[in-house]
Parts: sequence; C-alpha cells; structure tokens
Amino acid sequence: MDAPHAMDWTAAKETVDRFLTLVIESSRMEISYEIRGSGGSGGSEATGELKGERTRLRVIFSGADTGLMVARHAELLHAMESLATSLLRLTPEEHDLISFDAEEYKAKRTSRSGGPRRRGWRPCAGVGGLTRFRR
Repeated sequence: MDAPHAMDWTAAKETVDRFLTLVIESSRMEISYEIRGSGGSGGSEATGELKGERTRLRVIFSGADTGLMVARHAELLHAMESLATSLLRLTPEEHDLISFDAEEYKAKRTSRSGGPRRRGWRPCAGVGGLTRFRR
C-alpha cells in the first residue's frame, strides 16, 4: 500500500539530509551517514531489503559515535527518526516509509529475537503467537 498522499521523495531526501547535517554538525558527533532510497515522486517501488517492507528512505549511520545512537535501546536513533518523520509531515501510518539505522541495530534486534517483541511477551509453542508471562 502506498502513502495516502503523493510524496516527492527526492525533496524528502534533501530535507532529511539538511536536518541531519545540522544536527550532526551542531552536536560535534563523529558520525557520517548515507541516505538510500527512491528518487522518484511516490512510485510503487520500495527500497526495503525485506520482502513486503515499504521503506522509501533508509539512513545508515557510521562512525566513531554510532555507539551513542544505539545506547539505551537506541533512544537517540529513534528520536532522530521521529523528528525526521515530523519534518516530512508523515502520518503515523506512513512512519515506516523512512528508517534510520546504526551498527545494524534494527536488523540485529529483529534477528536476535526472531522478530519484534513486546516487553513482557514471549513466543508460546503451539499457540502461534505471543503470550503474556509473569515474572
């Protein structure tokens, strides 16, 4: 399913680039980034590496300070991604159209847990879903 409104992804890429340049230069973090994504204006091709993923822009961070971005369950990484979605005026349903990652944090988290998990839930054999457990 495509975004509800037409998005100029070339302009979006430039907006994210300006935002990240400002944040990184003012914070003096030793981080570089690469923005990968579609250059068209809302075509149907997604750039996600996983089948069915609809990510249009993927930002990959590297450098000496990427550890700061993934510390505390990647709070800084998620905050920067959230600010970028706000700058692009994406609706909550469109937030998965952009993705920020550092040190392959998201990929490692998904593979380590067998998929995204919610805190306090675990897979239950034979049930086919997640089951609440008590500590």
